Amino acid sequence: MSHKPVIAVDLDDVLYPTAQHLADIVGEPLGIAIDAYHGDRRLREVVASKTGMSLNEAAALSRRAFLHEDFAVMKPFPAALEAIYELAATHDIVAVTARSNEIHATTRRVIERDFGNLIREVYFPNTERWSDEPIDKLPHLREVGAVWLIDDRLSHVEHLGELGIHGGLFGNYPWNQIDALPHGVVRLANWPEAVRAIRDGGVHSLS
Repeated sequence: MSHKPVIAVDLDDVLYPTAQHLADIVGEPLGIAIDAYHGDRRLREVVASKTGMSLNEAAALSRRAFLHEDFAVMKPFPAALEAIYELAATHDIVAVTARSNEIHATTRRVIERDFGNLIREVYFPNTERWSDEPIDKLPHLREVGAVWLIDDRLSHVEHLGELGIHGGLFGNYPWNQIDALPHGVVRLANWPEAVRAIRDGGVHSLS
């Protein structure tokens, strides 16, 4: 790692359109179309309602989609590639993802394929096979001295301002809507907005 400021980024639905990709993997063999980025239900709930499966059956099917051979075919958002290339000139970029340990090796290969050395390291706070428990990314943020975390989950960014870290809540997704953002968190609707916020200093005062 160099002496540049460190930006930590999430992978799923931040760098990659994971929710929709998984929805396509699950929906295609069932003959159902699923729009992952609209509505207010999780993938397992949509599958269950459209097929008559139990929630547990639909959840198992959704989890297996991560292991499907087509999962690794997924490409990043084009704007994410452009943004990471631009930001890497002035920052060290690391990825911190809650993906389960079954796909850690695949994840590393895909990141290297798509981003090369622009992303310096990938950190995996989730060491479990599958977990619905909240994943704590803070130890890795502290380890690398991150000044930003860009993530689509409110739970990962909501307390960062208290710790002097800028939180970027990425996207306008059904799962991350909130009336008022916590102290130190800014909404980043897309990657051009993220680049502008970082260049402008984000939330100017975190004290």
